[in-house]
Amino acid sequence: MLGFTPDAAATLIERHRQELLRHLLRRVACPDTANDLLHDTYLRLVNYRSSEPVNNTRAFVYRIADNIATDHLRKNKLVPVELPEPDGDEIIDRTPLPEQAVFAQQQLELCEQVLKELSPSALNIFLLSRYEGYTHVQIAQELDVSISWVEKSLFKTMKLLRKAIKNDEP
Repeated sequence: MLGFTPDAAATLIERHRQELLRHLLRRVACPDTANDLLHDTYLRLVNYRSSEPVNNTRAFVYRIADNIATDHLRKNKLVPVELPEPDGDEIIDRTPLPEQAVFAQQQLELCEQVLKELSPSALNIFLLSRYEGYTHVQIAQELDVSISWVEKSLFKTMKLLRKAIKNDEP
């Protein structure tokens, strides 16, 4: 049976986190519920088993998120909401507040410090994945390592980054 390891599922969710949250938020109109549904999407992805491989992981994770949102709306007898995208005429000030900018800069510095402490191999895998957009298979082929090695390396790196940021939260 084929499925997703917890590491692979976490990587997939992390890769599409922001767009999935926006998508779920448009469906349920509640940020906390959207976050809960995203977590449920991760759990369902980890528990997924099939004899067929998933060809388009992005579409697959969106389908799971949609199904979970529909289940949630049905269970709570809520009417689905589609929040419109802002019109071009609306002016939205996306400038961060000064304290948000300082906090973001501090988090960036923490991430840079973590990345500086990585082994050259782990850093290379992270950069190929996050900045070059390589898949795990492409990275494994490029570096002549196993896909499992790539997944474990990315998982450890993401765990270190999350830990650094979490430890710095006020």
